[in-house]
Amino acid sequence: MGAVTQQRVAKPTRSAHRHVVKAAQERALELVEMVREESPDAVWARLQTIKPDVLFATVILVAAMVPADKTVAELWAWADTLVVE
Repeated sequence: MGAVTQQRVAKPTRSAHRHVVKAAQERALELVEMVREESPDAVWARLQTIKPDVLFATVILVAAMVPADKTVAELWAWADTLVVE
């Protein structure tokens, strides 16, 4: 695996905020579906096409979508299907 470079992404400006949030909402819903329907490679490839500011906002939105009343085992049960042998 290649070296990971740290990238700083500025918080969206007030004028760009609405666009970033809308794009992040669309990406979040897309990723929810993709992780259950597509291969890990397809998900990874899609993540690489998302602009950094939208990707950061997407991560926050996806985290907010996680139900806090579930156990870790319940939350991760679907991930067993992502393992590529």
